[in-house]
Amino acid sequence: MAKTAASVAVRGVASVAYFAAAVSMLFAYQRSYVNGFIFKISFRDWVSFVLFAIANSLASAYNFSTLCIPSGSNLWRMVVLVDMASTIVLVSSLSVSAESYHLLNNGSPKVDWSAVCGVARHFCGVVLAALALGACGLLLNLGLLFYSLLIIFNPHSFGDFI
Repeated sequence: MAKTAASVAVRGVASVAYFAAAVSMLFAYQRSYVNGFIFKISFRDWVSFVLFAIANSLASAYNFSTLCIPSGSNLWRMVVLVDMASTIVLVSSLSVSAESYHLLNNGSPKVDWSAVCGVARHFCGVVLAALALGACGLLLNLGLLFYSLLIIFNPHSFGDFI
């Protein structure tokens, strides 16, 4: 893949989005008082949110480190493979975290588990923002991956367009 200004900018924005998603998930915490009881909720209470934070922090570090690779290097072929693997991990962590958020927001009436977001609105807002930032970074990374695959399979299609 050619290292162009647009691909560097998109990779940098994706790295910032992943970093912001990981940081916002790491600071997702709320303490509420419900019927005289202290109710503490943190991202550590759900394994899917921990996986989401770890996957996004690793993706941020990886995307930032790829900015240091010179443009004519053969390491760009390896970048495409690692982009594919990281995209698979990020899609799975985002989908599992989105399902956990859905359970937080709606509860589960089959097992009499009420919605947590009615009590901890701030926590749910921070988690939703982290999921949105992770999805934005994932879409940017998917665009880069598809562009890289296009350049590999048809190198003369765009030239120096992007």
